[in-house]
Amino acid sequence: MVSMFVSDFIPSALTYIFLILASNWTGTEIIGHIGFIISFSFILSTLSNFDVAVGMKRFLGKSFADKDWSTFKQISASANLLILLTTSILVIVILNPIFSYSELLGFDNELTPIIIIIVLGNNFHNIFKGILSSALRTKSIIIPTIIASIVRIPLLFILFNFGFSDSNVSLAYASFFIVISVLLFGIILNYFRTLSGTSFNNIRNNFHILIKGSLPRWIPNIIGVLGSRINMLIIFSSSGASETGLFYIPFAIFGVLLLATNAVNQIAHPIFSGIQDAKNRHIFLEKTLKYSFIGTFPFAGMMFFYSTEILSIFGTSFTISNNILSILLLGLPFIIFSEAVFYMLYAKGRYTDVFLLGVSANVPRISLYFILIPLYGNEGAAYAFTIGSLIQTILTIFLINKDKIKLSYGLFGKIVAIPFIIGGILELFNFNLIGTFIIFILSYILYIKLKIINEAEINDFIIMISSKQNNLHQNKVIKILRKMKLL
Repeated sequence: MVSMFVSDFIPSALTYIFLILASNWTGTEIIGHIGFIISFSFILSTLSNFDVAVGMKRFLGKSFADKDWSTFKQISASANLLILLTTSILVIVILNPIFSYSELLGFDNELTPIIIIIVLGNNFHNIFKGILSSALRTKSIIIPTIIASIVRIPLLFILFNFGFSDSNVSLAYASFFIVISVLLFGIILNYFRTLSGTSFNNIRNNFHILIKGSLPRWIPNIIGVLGSRINMLIIFSSSGASETGLFYIPFAIFGVLLLATNAVNQIAHPIFSGIQDAKNRHIFLEKTLKYSFIGTFPFAGMMFFYSTEILSIFGTSFTISNNILSILLLGLPFIIFSEAVFYMLYAKGRYTDVFLLGVSANVPRISLYFILIPLYGNEGAAYAFTIGSLIQTILTIFLINKDKIKLSYGLFGKIVAIPFIIGGILELFNFNLIGTFIIFILSYILYIKLKIINEAEINDFIIMISSKQNNLHQNKVIKILRKMKLL
């Protein structure tokens, strides 16, 4: 789990360095164009990938648990071939000489190759990560991720020598997907050499398995990516590039807060598939939720109370977007809760429920974008996104009650409340930016002191980081916490 978090956190952190540099050197208009290009590319990527990267995990997780290496290799190879086929069809559609998508959406035609690079790279990069995470080889993702994330920063400097343009910034951004895909592909080839069995066999049957397992997730995921990305396209067409930039930065910051829960869910998904006993599955669901909330909300508290200061890092022109970030943060607990249940249901093959959860969040979002953006501008987009998350949570609770799953809602409430109570107190005394560190440190101190985090969980976390087994009574960190009378 920690490896997946690190492999997601590092590119995100370096992406923000990238965006900080680009936004301070250019401004809201070019950042708006970049946000539009990225959003459009991710929509195309979702349309073409059938969500195979997630759909295959159910089968890869089972074959890995059974040590059926031949099936593991065959499903992995078939997933790559399927993605190559579907993405190639999309590229042909984009490059057709009859209908110009660039004219319809209002972007320069010279950006089309960059969009294709992002689509191809994103599709294969997700497939490769899915294969490695299903094989519990998440640590092998970290170094390639660091290299690919670092590359685009010097490339940005080089390209800026040719001028501050949206194409230069977009090309630097897209370089990540080229480098990460090439490096992860090399790692998978080396790993497959250690496994018995052939990779290219039963391709037709595997295509059928992958499509059957992916379609239920893919259809709501199309609606999902439209629910999270079409806002940028609507703002771009109705209000222009500058307003798009003012929404893109807080929306991107909000995305960082989902790193912990995404890391937990990426590992939890194949594990859920291997758990047959309903009671153990429900226990594991509560554990994944607890880790997601603990790993997220101290940071959410920091961002909620110091949104203006955080946004100013990207340039003073972005500070007026603080309300957008605050509105988005209100929906964070709903997203974390619903996503964990979503992956559990998906692992169980409850495709109808998976579809309904996806639709319940994103159909209201998409509908409300067209209503609220013309009325309230960027803040309307944030309200629409948050309302969709709330509606999805209501359906999630209904499904949980239907399955008679009992969760510790009071525990989750405490995890959420503690950072916000600390932040509210600090705001009364007008603490400056140092308050962010106080919220972070004091939140985890109280989690430990109130037994929300216990000694065994601290020990497990240290083992995940160090990969070394530690006796609970010999753990140096636990000894220090005891001396500080926190335990």
